[in-house]
Amino acid sequence: MDEKILPFPDGNSPGWSDALIDSLHLAIADKLEHNPRLLGIAVHNLSVWRRRHPEQRRVTREWKIIVYTWDFADILRFLRDPSPEARRLRRESPFCGILTPEEITSAVLAASSQRRSA
Repeated sequence: MDEKILPFPDGNSPGWSDALIDSLHLAIADKLEHNPRLLGIAVHNLSVWRRRHPEQRRVTREWKIIVYTWDFADILRFLRDPSPEARRLRRESPFCGILTPEEITSAVLAASSQRRSA
């Protein structure tokens, strides 16, 4: 059982959520770069959001503009962008479902390692 427990730092530690969001989206961008068809998962998630969560209209609208109108290379750059605006949007990301559990674990470990070395 111990091998299934991730070394999650205190969720209240400064910068932890940003480090995790960055790490997950770097992995997502890398995976999309190798398989652009996976962008369809984000398209599907956005259609579900629109129906199930109308209160998230602003975030859904912003992501729809990005996913439906931006060039693929610009989407990848945005997923890797460390700017506050990119991080704000990535906190409610339509890209869930792209990474496997193993890839998520690797991203969490990378974020944890980054936080320890910072």
